Amino acid sequence: MAEAAAAAAAGGAGGGGGGGGAAAEHEGQVTMPGEGGLPKVVVRHHSGAEVEVYLHGATVTSYKGADGQQLLFVSSRAVFDGVKAIRGGIPIVFPQFGAGALPQHGFARNKAWTLVSTGDGAAELTLADDDATRAVWPHAFKLTYRIAFDGYSLTTTLEYVCGLLTVAMLPPRRTYHPAPTPPPPP
Repeated sequence: MAEAAAAAAAGGAGGGGGGGGAAAEHEGQVTMPGEGGLPKVVVRHHSGAEVEVYLHGATVTSYKGADGQQLLFVSSRAVFDGVKAIRGGIPIVFPQFGAGALPQHGFARNKAWTLVSTGDGAAELTLADDDATRAVWPHAFKLTYRIAFDGYSLTTTLEYVCGLLTVAMLPPRRTYHPAPTPPPPP
């Protein structure tokens, strides 16, 4: 799994390498080996803020505002082995929340994502169905994860497109974990 993530880092547009243990820098972004040798991308904003995202699960593990203060938590028990989900930060939950027919919280948080682009305070990653995902969830899909930030805020957007849906299919669930509680309706 770590090898697939490394390949994704090397192959993604704007991903700039990721193998060989060396960091590669491109327009406000650095791709380098992270914990456990997993490829990670550090994206910077001109305010001095920065975000760290692992290609394994597209997990945002760090957001530092313009003042340099760390605003996300990653557990000291987090495992960076390319198999388990990274514990903490902003993991992606898709296509299922909680326990069920699929692994807990789905499979997106355990897959190697492709880095599509980065810019000043922005990154975009994608994940599409493959033989392994169709073996446990037989549906075509493409996820696009966008991260945008500045010195004072961080916004993430997860967009999904699923193949032809039939009436008998349950819609996929997607969220971040922990999921915020929406305000009550007016």
